[in-house]
Amino acid sequence: MTLKTKIALIVACCTLLMLGSYYLLSLQSARNAIVNFNKRSAVTMAKLALDNDDVLLHMPRLANQHPALLPVMLAEQFNGYAFILLDGTKLISNSLPDEVQLSAEAQGNGFQFVLQQSGMPPSIISFPAAPEPIEVAGLTQPGLYWLPLAWLDLGQQQDRLASQLNNRFMQLFLLLSLLAVFLAWLGARWLLRPVHQLLQGFHALQQGHLDQRIHSERRDEMGQLFQGFNHLADGLQRLDQQYRQMSADIAHELRTPLAAVVARLEAMQDGVVSTEPAQLSQLQTDVTRISRIIDDLNLLSLTEAGQLQLTLQAADVSALLNELQQSYQAQADATAVQLIVQVEQGLTVHADATRLRQVLSNLLNNAFRYGSSGGVVKLSAQHADGCIEICVEDKGPGLSDALLAKLFQRFNHSRSQGGSGLGLAICYQLCQLMQADIAARPVAGGGLCICISLPGSAAG
Repeated sequence: MTLKTKIALIVACCTLLMLGSYYLLSLQSARNAIVNFNKRSAVTMAKLALDNDDVLLHMPRLANQHPALLPVMLAEQFNGYAFILLDGTKLISNSLPDEVQLSAEAQGNGFQFVLQQSGMPPSIISFPAAPEPIEVAGLTQPGLYWLPLAWLDLGQQQDRLASQLNNRFMQLFLLLSLLAVFLAWLGARWLLRPVHQLLQGFHALQQGHLDQRIHSERRDEMGQLFQGFNHLADGLQRLDQQYRQMSADIAHELRTPLAAVVARLEAMQDGVVSTEPAQLSQLQTDVTRISRIIDDLNLLSLTEAGQLQLTLQAADVSALLNELQQSYQAQADATAVQLIVQVEQGLTVHADATRLRQVLSNLLNNAFRYGSSGGVVKLSAQHADGCIEICVEDKGPGLSDALLAKLFQRFNHSRSQGGSGLGLAICYQLCQLMQADIAARPVAGGGLCICISLPGSAAG
């Protein structure tokens, strides 16, 4: 499961948990509040029930009263009730409190009354039946409605109920919001735990602890980051080891010729060794070796940094190998080594001809230096699988697999203690810059074969 999916699931779960809990708790709270409200309303109405006959028995005594006073007098007689007097569809008077505004509208045989109190929502009361007919002086179609004053309190109770529900809903919302924040904090902490591991790992690398690794079995993006961190740490540790080894190798390679030069000069100063041309020639040889090591190190550093400028263009392999044969034939004759050159005509590669010649010269020098005991050095080129493969082969001492794996490293003396040990490392880096592959393999019966594979083509 990816990290993106995990984050989405956590957010979705927290949201669903908060909304679902809010809905269920709000529903339960509203249900309880409405049940309690209905219970109180039922008790109030049961206590204030007024029979019609009781009202009608008192009407004859009030028949001659002024219509505006009739509802008030009835309200005094029947405490807890409000009376409304109508004449047909016209509202005449009522005994409601002054803060209550009353409006009436005929509906069928009955009436609908709207009671409006300040700061409260209006209360609507409907009477489907016609008003009780009574006799009142001065009115043609008098009718009387009455209602419990407790109904006015119902509006206040409804308002209190709404306020109570709002308060409860707000409390539930705040509580669930805090719960969601807490769960989100836990989720964020869980998600950020691998990030903290990664930061601790980088801090350890910054402090120089290159053996720091993060062990994890995660299969998501963080697991990939951990693997990348471990690969980075492996590379840094390997580079650090190579740097330390290179520093030691450079000191070792330069110490020997420098020590020889210093010793010979001191001997000359003390008169132990004469300043004859032969001694000066030996000094020049040692200094030349030091200079060659420094030049090789400079060239190797340029190739590894990618700062060496190459001119990649079509190069004639056949002509190049024929030139090398002419250059090394005298050396082959002097060392009694058979130089064999096998090359197909019309082979062309995309490379820097000067640097390619330098690489092949280095390989031939090594072959003559280390493989001359075999009596044969072979230089060949052929077209294979869309590439041109150039090989230098000798019949000298072979190498084990362990030595072959380190053949192109700096200061490698796999076959002999001669040379600077940088030539094959330079060859490898130059081939990398020319987008070529270089590899070594043992030869059956002893010897070594180093092949370079470059992009190219064959004529025809």
